Order: sequence, then C-alpha cells, then structure tokens
Amino acid sequence: RTVRLTRRVHSFKPDLMLGIMGPVIAPVGRITGVPSWVYYDTETATATNRFVYPLCHRLFVPVSYSGPLPAKAERYRGYHELSYLHPSRFTSDPTVREEAGLKADEDFAVVRFVSWEASHDLGDTGFSDHVGFVQRLSAKIRVVITAERGVPPALAHLVTPIRPERIHSLLAEATLYVGEGATMAAEAAVLGTPAIFVHTARLGYMQELEDRYSLLWNTPDQERAEQLIDELLADRSATSVLFSERRSAMLEERIDVGSWLIEQVTAHSS
Repeated sequence: RTVRLTRRVHSFKPDLMLGIMGPVIAPVGRITGVPSWVYYDTETATATNRFVYPLCHRLFVPVSYSGPLPAKAERYRGYHELSYLHPSRFTSDPTVREEAGLKADEDFAVVRFVSWEASHDLGDTGFSDHVGFVQRLSAKIRVVITAERGVPPALAHLVTPIRPERIHSLLAEATLYVGEGATMAAEAAVLGTPAIFVHTARLGYMQELEDRYSLLWNTPDQERAEQLIDELLADRSATSVLFSERRSAMLEERIDVGSWLIEQVTAHSS
C-alpha cells in the first residue's frame, strides 16, 4: 500500500494528505514531502502509534486522549464521530426501519460483533457467550445484529440486511446499542442512543462519554451489561428523554468536528 500510494502521490501531486490512524500516509508523506495530518483516538494501538506518530507532520487527538503523545500533538474538543454525526450535517432517516424489517414504532436493540482481527483489538475480549446473550436479550426487545464477519448459525436470522451507509440512521432510531465495536458505541452515544460497550479495552474518549456525559457504559463483564440493559429498559420513555438531554449537554461542550477540520485544511491551503 505504501508503494502504491507513493506512486499515486507522485502523479496526483496533492498539497496535503489526511487520514485516521495514518500507517500509510505518514511514511509516504516523509518519502514525498507532502504533509501528512493524522487524526486518531485509540491509545491501545500502541505498535501502530509508535510507528506513525514520529513520522506524521501533524497529529490531532481528542482532549480525552489518555495515552503518551509527542510534543507536536494537538488536541481538539470533540470526537471523530462528530465529524459526520454532528446535527449540523446528519439527520436520521426513519425509513431505515422498513429496510431493516422493523415496524415504525417498534423498540429494538442494535447488537454489534467484531472480528477481533484489528490491531487495536489484539489481546482484548468482548462477549463471553454470543448466542446466550442474544437469546436472553431477544426475550426483552427486538434484536438487530451487525457483524464484521459471520455469526453463529443460531443468530443468522437476526443480521440486518441494510446497507452500511444506513447504519447511522439505524443507530439513531434504536432503543439501545450493545456491542464489541468501540466506534459504533461512540456513534450511538453521540446520537443520544444508550450504548453499552462490551470490551476489555479502556479508551479515553469512551471514558469521557461515560464519566462526563453518561451516554455509554464500558464494561468487560457480560453479566454487568445485562444488568444495565434491564435498567435502561425498565422505563423506556424516561430513558429516551434522559439521553436526549445528555446528548444536548455534550453537544454544548463539544465542537462540530467536521467544520473545524474544514477550517484547518482551508487555513493550510490559503
């Protein structure tokens, strides 16, 4: 990938390269002299970060980032997810319910399983019993599954058929999210959907969404996740109102990351 991008940069001649994580643009930027700006929020990707951070020209992380950083790192008051899910640029489309086979007023939970193949997931774990968990949850609420790879045959009928670009509307419409995916948990949280992140990792931005805004919970314990679900579903209307208020409080303190990013790039180009 590095060789291919180097060739493309030589032919296309960009003024700037931007990326999340940055394992390709950072070395290519040094090879070609084209500035590379890296945006990242995952402290646990230690091997990648040790490689990328010294090479990139600029590094941007959320204020909640808790890992070691080089002196050049710049912090911003937001989350990556607010670059595309801030209300200034995203509005949920309720017709996604029909695409997912859901009724207009039906409560449902989105459950996310990851492949555990990503570098930042190495050594971590999530659900201890995927089938048992979903079966118990299905007795309480309609379940829609999204997964990075195949699911056990007993759960295959619950996998959503919707297109990937429609997942954010599905999250916004959901009664709750519970899963092993950090990004999707944060997406649900910034949309005001209660989120339970079942994972052994502890990430700075997840901690902030939990401790400061109470929009999600991060637990490695499946039993604890099930307790939280029961609490959230005990009074669904009250939970919906409460999380809408919490989301509003978060949006008052955090920036529109998409607009901020455009301003950064425009300032560089002018």
